[in-house]
Amino acid sequence: MRFLVPILLSWSLTLGAVEDVGRERLRAELRWALSELTEMKERLLEVLGAGGIAVPSGFSVTISARQTLVDDWMKIIDTPTAVFSVEEVNEVQESLQGVGDRIETLLELAQISEGLDKRWENFKKAPELQRYRDFLRSQIERGLREIAAGADVGGDDDVMWQRQRRHEIILEVIESTTQVAERWDRVPKGSPALHEFLEHQTRLRATVERGLQQTVPGYDPDLDRDQAIGWLLDEVVQLIQIRHERLDDRQIPETNLLLGVYIDALAAEEQAVRALITQRKGAITDEAAWQRQEEDLRFAREQRSRLSNLAWECLGMDLALTEQRQHLEELLPQETPDNRTQIRARLLEIEQGRQQSIEALIKGMAAGSQHGAITTKHQLRTWNHNVQGLVDILEQGREHRISEQEWRTRVAEPAVAAVLAKLDAAWLATSAAHRRKIETDLAAIKADLARELADVAAEEAEHAAKRSQQELEQAREHLQLRRQEVINAVENPAPKPEGDDNF
Repeated sequence: MRFLVPILLSWSLTLGAVEDVGRERLRAELRWALSELTEMKERLLEVLGAGGIAVPSGFSVTISARQTLVDDWMKIIDTPTAVFSVEEVNEVQESLQGVGDRIETLLELAQISEGLDKRWENFKKAPELQRYRDFLRSQIERGLREIAAGADVGGDDDVMWQRQRRHEIILEVIESTTQVAERWDRVPKGSPALHEFLEHQTRLRATVERGLQQTVPGYDPDLDRDQAIGWLLDEVVQLIQIRHERLDDRQIPETNLLLGVYIDALAAEEQAVRALITQRKGAITDEAAWQRQEEDLRFAREQRSRLSNLAWECLGMDLALTEQRQHLEELLPQETPDNRTQIRARLLEIEQGRQQSIEALIKGMAAGSQHGAITTKHQLRTWNHNVQGLVDILEQGREHRISEQEWRTRVAEPAVAAVLAKLDAAWLATSAAHRRKIETDLAAIKADLARELADVAAEEAEHAAKRSQQELEQAREHLQLRRQEVINAVENPAPKPEGDDNF
């Protein structure tokens, strides 16, 4: 929890008696501030003790001095006739806050140090980790000395955090580059994308190392840019890994039309990621315009990611449909000629619908339309469900015929005939329930389609509304600038020409 002290009363900064309600508030706030400081100190001492870091004796003396100061002020506040300045109490609380902030900083550093071995479990013996550990310890010891010396505010904390960040980045780079074979086992070693990623990480580490050798580590926005590019290049390689994992594991026939659709969708997703990389590499001349462009590119990247996932779902459903149809073909020879004719006509209808769905998907993916891809996915779900329904009906009929054949030979026996009639009624009820199940499943598919399309429409509308709001704010800024130009022209119709000292 961040060590915060509420801002004291801004009223009554002059000497004089303080009203009872004001005294009660000052008393409560001082007690709260001291309680927070004491609690945080105990937490820090506990973590430092576990880490074997010695605490200077002056540290506890400083905290005790703050305790004594607060106790003295409590006596003054509790005296109804005492005259004091609220501003002086403010100063006491600011002092408590300063020490508390310093302790919180040290606590954060101590917790980071304590968790190093767990966070970087695979690099416990790496010299870079030991260097980072030594850095954290030196900063903790510096902070303890400063508090022991009575300083409310530490020195060079900004530089400390800059260095701390660079130590973390170096370890992250080491982790990302040494675990390539483990993370991306399906990516070819000669992959240009993998080579590009490794080269970038090498340059990033070199830049960060130079920063650690400098008095001031460097310009953080440049580091933000390079780190973001590294993450994006990581995404590019991950897309290659995903493609190989999915395609190798499914062993999809090359003749499958949706295989090409999926590969093209992944390529479009990679292009969307690379558009973000290009954006990051470019110079920023207009911060607002750059931010809007960044948001648009991220939205486009998310859209392409969903499209590639939709293409994969469609491909999986199409493969499942092919398997179901093959199974159905195996069952057909056992059916009567009339049944075979009817089922083959239904299969032909389904195949025609499948072809139309695939053609629509190809067009929709080329146009980057989620609506078309979602519609195709649910159409394929519908065809799958229809074929599965046919398979279930045929298998159920086969079970009916084969398993009960012996019983039917005894239908002339009154007792057997009675129970067989009940069995036939049960079969009819089951068939009716099965047909209802197929119908309700199809209705559920339609409902899912409507929901997904509505979600996409809502997201696109939200993005458009946000962009319109940004454009409105930008237009208002330009309007204000134009208004100011008019005001300047009216108030100063003949401004002094530039470079004319005699005007």
